[in-house]
This record gives sequence, structure tokens and C-alpha cells, in this order.
Amino acid sequence: EHLVVNVREFDCVSFIECSLALARAIKLHGMTPEDYRYQLQLLRYRGGVIDGYPSRLHYFIDWVADNEKKKAVRNISRDLGGIRDVRKVNFMSTHRPSYAQLARDDVNDKIMQTEHRLNLMQRYFIPKEKVAAHLAMIHSGDIIGVTTSIAGLDCSHTGMAAEDNNGMKFLHAPLTG
Repeated sequence: EHLVVNVREFDCVSFIECSLALARAIKLHGMTPEDYRYQLQLLRYRGGVIDGYPSRLHYFIDWVADNEKKKAVRNISRDLGGIRDVRKVNFMSTHRPSYAQLARDDVNDKIMQTEHRLNLMQRYFIPKEKVAAHLAMIHSGDIIGVTTSIAGLDCSHTGMAAEDNNGMKFLHAPLTG
């Protein structure tokens, strides 16, 4: 496992990570590529430390919780009136053949330990039919995880709120286009 820095192509998570890493580097007066890489690694890996494939924050709820500990983000889902999410998180371990890195039992065991820990956490989300009622409490730059009905998965997409003269928008890296 090593830090991959690609500022030409993004998926939805790397878009959020790269945007936040750049903003944090600038805010902390770090304008060098090394400052950016430091922030990116800090955000992307548990405790900011690369220690094999399981140290990457694969689940969005893990990403949020770990980055909240590092004071890089603040989870406001509960404050916005979110409801408790009791669904099990186990997508990676139940889809092991889809992840080449999970072929090794020790790596899969660590992913399962992470999933177990995440299932013990209190997690909250805002049901999509209630999002519109909460828009006034969402600000430009807020990071948004879109929950999913896919069994074992917490979020299927991420982006950020961005306000312009026409109101609040969802800025993201779409799957296509």
C-alpha cells in the first residue's frame, strides 16, 4: 500500500479527499506538494499512517469517524436530525472475490475487524425524503455521503455542498461524464 496522488482523474471519494487536502494545506500555510501529500495521507489512512491495505479508510463512515478524531471534519448528521442507521456494514468481507487484496486471510481478517467496529458505532443519516427540509442547515463545503440500499454498504456516493446564486448544489465526481 502506498499513497497514490492523482489530480487529473477522480472518483467521488478521491475528489473529496483531494479537495479537502488542498484546502487544509492552504489553510495551514502549506503550499508545497509535500504539504498536500501529507494532508492527503492524513485524510485517507487510519490515523494518517499507511500500514497496509486495511489502514485505508474504505468505508465512508470509517473515513468520517477517523477524520473527526483528527479534527479534519465534524460529523453533523445527528445534529441535523439524522436517524440511527442500524444496517450492518460488511460489503467488503461478503464480496471478498471483488477485492484482490482480500485474498490474504490476514488482510481479510483486519477488514472484518474494521467492519465489526463500525457496526458497534452509533451512525446517523438523513432519509432522502427529509433532505430538503434540512438544506438551510447545510453550508458550502459540507461533505455529503449518499447512503445506499446495497446490503452491507454504508454510502454509494460522496460529494460536497456548493452554493451559488441559484441555491445549494451537489458538487461531485460522477461515475460517467
